[in-house]
Amino acid sequence: MKQFFLGYLVSALLIPTLSMAQTAQLTEQLGKTVLYGDLALSPDGSHVTWVQSTAATTSKQTYIQTTLGNSPAALVNLEAAGERIDAESAWSPDSKTLALLSSTGEKE
Repeated sequence: MKQFFLGYLVSALLIPTLSMAQTAQLTEQLGKTVLYGDLALSPDGSHVTWVQSTAATTSKQTYIQTTLGNSPAALVNLEAAGERIDAESAWSPDSKTLALLSSTGEKE
């Protein structure tokens, strides 16, 4: 009976600890998950934009990349401090101008 009680006590203390460690590890991995949305292809097909974020943040930033070649994506620089949430990017008909909604610089 003592062995049963000791085994139960050890497992009762060890299992929640493992579960908390596993939960923390899962939360960390999920936080690294990259989310993509609001894709917009320019009318001439030369550029594509998207809004990118991670599961761990509320910030959503717009990136732009050429469709030709192998150039890396570039973050659209709005030159404003603070967290930003971008959405609904749209190209002008001549593919030279990109418009987007952003909460950059807004005060709560």
